[in-house]
Amino acid sequence: MSAMQRSAFGTVAGELVEKVELTNAQGLRLAVMNYGATLLALDVPDRHGVLENVVLGFGDLASYVNDSPYFGATIGRVAGRIRDGRWDTIQLSQNEGNQHIHGGINNVSHRVWVIESVTDSAVTMCIVLPAGDQGYPGTLTMRVTYELQADNRMTITTTGHSDTRTLFNPTNHSYFNLSGGLKATVSEHQVKVAADKMAEVDETKCPTGRLLPVAGTAFDFRSGQTITQFCQAEAAGLDTPFLLQPQAPSAVTVTDDSSGRRLQIATTAAAVVLFSTTGMNEAYVVNDTRPMCSQLGLAIEPQMLPDAIHHPDFGNIVIEAGETKQYQSVYTFDTI
Repeated sequence: MSAMQRSAFGTVAGELVEKVELTNAQGLRLAVMNYGATLLALDVPDRHGVLENVVLGFGDLASYVNDSPYFGATIGRVAGRIRDGRWDTIQLSQNEGNQHIHGGINNVSHRVWVIESVTDSAVTMCIVLPAGDQGYPGTLTMRVTYELQADNRMTITTTGHSDTRTLFNPTNHSYFNLSGGLKATVSEHQVKVAADKMAEVDETKCPTGRLLPVAGTAFDFRSGQTITQFCQAEAAGLDTPFLLQPQAPSAVTVTDDSSGRRLQIATTAAAVVLFSTTGMNEAYVVNDTRPMCSQLGLAIEPQMLPDAIHHPDFGNIVIEAGETKQYQSVYTFDTI
């Protein structure tokens, strides 16, 4: 049977942060907190039925506040980079050189959300962003629902409603490692992406506006390849926006042969950014287990293409006054 637990996880600037844990009948368990509407842990069975955590995170709240590279966080108002932090005549906050990234300096990943509802299978969190916050027009209400299904599916549904024309392109920034318990890196994970094109980026990692075919390049993940195979051709690793094939039943599939775990992601978003953490060696300890190291996780970020506001063929990230926009991603786990 399904079960739910709710407990205090600490405080940020005097605000209570709570952790909610959901468990389905098969034992699949997810844990989230309302700081950043963040996915803390996701325990998934391997081919022998052993449950282990398959996402990167921390064991304490302070590490999320001080060290986290968006582990499990909800990103908004707008994921990715906006060149020069400009939208028409509007100047947004600039928090990566001249660029605006992941919603700005004090974005929703670093704020305490309100837990609106909790059941044995779902939790919904809400945050209201006032007009002018990070330079954006419009009061935007964001909601995120994490739902755990009986067939080992996790669904993340994110909605936005604004009273004024503004921008909305959210994502979840979870880093996956299907070995379980960080027993290995993701170097030998097999990755498939249903994408015929990728967005070219410049030295600042901001899109140039060109959509390039992946055929004949190292970025062709349509038939699958390991991170190691990719890095043999592209030593810097993945930090790449892919334009997904419309109506693809699975946008991204990741398989770990050693554990037998497989993750398939379907999404209503038009694109996905993959970040392989290549070269990301840090002092902080992940999951109370090991220091952050190169290719310890694979961040999978379903979203519209970054900087879409400057490139009309990248898709529409404008939300009109009175409009509600919804994005949904379904994460299905099984074994091979």
